[in-house]
Amino acid sequence: MQPTYLPWLGYFQLINDVDCFIFLDDVQLSKQSWQTRNRIKTSQGELVLSIPIEKSELGKGLINQIHVADRLNWRQKHLRTLHNAYAKAPYVDEVMTFLESQYAYNEDVISNFNISLIKNICEKIGIKKKFIISSDLGVPEGVKDYRVVEICKRINSEKYISPRGSMNYINREKEGGAFTDAGVELIYQEYNHPVYPQLHGEFVSNFAIVDLLFNVGFSSALKVITNN
Repeated sequence: MQPTYLPWLGYFQLINDVDCFIFLDDVQLSKQSWQTRNRIKTSQGELVLSIPIEKSELGKGLINQIHVADRLNWRQKHLRTLHNAYAKAPYVDEVMTFLESQYAYNEDVISNFNISLIKNICEKIGIKKKFIISSDLGVPEGVKDYRVVEICKRINSEKYISPRGSMNYINREKEGGAFTDAGVELIYQEYNHPVYPQLHGEFVSNFAIVDLLFNVGFSSALKVITNN
């Protein structure tokens, strides 16, 4: 999976389901992708937090080559927005303390920042898995599913769990795509989003992981994530 900014719950379920999780960091960064933005819930409704990218680099490089525009002070703005949105949440203090330490991480490459944040959230909620960064494997560019198959071969994987959203391009040429002839079993993730206590009115699903953390805390987060 590409290293997403504050991913939704299904992303962490996917990590929890596997032996080895690979961050796909050597693909193009598309405009307004989930690598630079995500949704939180506020008293005024949904709000999108977006990480500003250096405009001179947008559309011209891989995720692991793109730098955030730190001169725009986005880190403090995001922290302030998060605190304002979740000031009345039960676990605001412990989550804000954690986030402040993460946003202080002096890394301006978007993929590295996201990967560090995801791995540290995993550690806090009790997910312990092997992580690999795809650019470290040296797999050449290619058609999406063929490239994923090659990545699986590099790590001797016999099974690949795919988000259901990838089904369209995997099955474009034939059912199972490149996996059919590669000896790698293809499994699609089916994630039914759980309901949990939430601020600001009726429950709404698919927000960034921080919405869950502020409302139930780190110690209960994994139980909620896997209750689907």
